[in-house]
Amino acid sequence: MSCSTGGGTLTHRENRPPSCGKGWKLKVQNNMQISSGVGLPWVGFVQSGEFKYKGLFDCSGTIYYNKLWNYPTVYANGTGSCRFTQEYRTWSLLWYWTMACY
Repeated sequence: MSCSTGGGTLTHRENRPPSCGKGWKLKVQNNMQISSGVGLPWVGFVQSGEFKYKGLFDCSGTIYYNKLWNYPTVYANGTGSCRFTQEYRTWSLLWYWTMACY
């Protein structure tokens, strides 16, 4: 059996009004298989991303830094599941997350 994984990200970039930075930037991204084997009816992956921010709301670039993990599992019967976790240096009540697994 052969398996592969990939991931995608979308971040908000700042350019107007003139800002001291470009907004959110993906700093680290990893995709890897974490479980499967001969005779097992599933394969599991982990996808992670670390995002830093420097811009209108933080010119120092030290307040916001987020880490996100996605754990998709694919089963032999064609179904799948996902679990998401996240870690924040600082949280804003104005944020909302849109997470999906395809």
